[in-house]
Formats: sequence, structure tokens, C-alpha cells
Amino acid sequence: GDYAGFKDVVWVSESQIKEDMDRAVVLLSSTKVFSENRVIFQSTKKYDYTSKIVTFELIQEKKRVNVRKEFPIRGPICDDVTMVYVFNKIAPSTNGKIIPRFYLLTDESKLYHVMVKQRADEVLHYPSGQRETEKFQLMADLGPLTEPASKIVPPTYVWFSKEDARHWIQYEGMETGYETANIVAYKVDDTL
Repeated sequence: GDYAGFKDVVWVSESQIKEDMDRAVVLLSSTKVFSENRVIFQSTKKYDYTSKIVTFELIQEKKRVNVRKEFPIRGPICDDVTMVYVFNKIAPSTNGKIIPRFYLLTDESKLYHVMVKQRADEVLHYPSGQRETEKFQLMADLGPLTEPASKIVPPTYVWFSKEDARHWIQYEGMETGYETANIVAYKVDDTL
């Protein structure tokens, strides 16, 4: 299919995550995009909690890009591959309390401080039926500019099942970072 601006490609995303109490700690994350059986895009993020550094590496054949950057780990952190899983561990554990902010490292090689607002519950409709959900909006934390900016930047939402808050149902937002397409993805399983 199409992925992050690439047309008619195959991609594989992998991650290693350790569960620590009610948190998900990302250790490694990678995405490879293949065209005609060769890798045309590869991003890798290695999380080192001893040095408190994430090493980000990006190779993109088309733009002849080869990037290596380091970012500080200042709190809960994830990336485009692991965001829904990590957020899934944060949101249900709050039980209506303030949801902790976290950091999001994108394939644009940018680190965003993300705040979360719970929105009104919604009923989502699928060909196999409907689901009652809790809805959350994720926004880059820009201090006093957060709310005005959230009206300009395409919104990012995550929905979780009201029946079992551990299961995400749908994601709507940027595919892999600010400059990528807005997508809607939903979980396909036997409960929908």
C-alpha cells in the first residue's frame, strides 16, 4: 500500500517494549519500507535509559538522506510505532485523573512534548457493528499556545473501548509526523 508518502510499497514496523508496573518502556523501534524488494527507507530508534539518550537513525534512498541524532529522555517517551501501545498503558490507569504528558519522537527526527485531553465519549460505527468508546486528543504541548495551535494543526485522536479500556479501537492523526498524511486506522479483530 501507501506509507508516509511512498506509493505501492511494503513496510515492516517492529518494536521491543518492556512493561514496568503500569508503564510501557520502549527499548527499540524500527520501520523499514521496501520497494521492489529493496529497502528505500529505514528508521531506527534505540532507547538507552542509563545514559538517558535516544539514538535516532534514518536512511532514505530517494532523498539521499542519512541522519543520526541523539535526543534526551526526560520522561515517558515513545515514537510513531509504539505511541498507541504506550498511550494505552497511560490512559486507562488514570481513571479520570490528569493524564501524564509524554514525549513523542517522529520519523521527521523531531521530539514533541505531548499533552492529552479527554474528549466526550463516542460511539464508533463499523461494518460489523458499533462500539462505545472513550476519546482522547493528543496535542503538542506549546504552553499557552497549545489550544490555539490545536485548531490549526490536524487533530490526533485515539479511541479506547469503554468495555475494556486496555484495548485501543481507532487512531486518527498524522501517519508518522507533522508533514505526513492524516490517516484513520482502526483495530481489526473478532470483537469488531
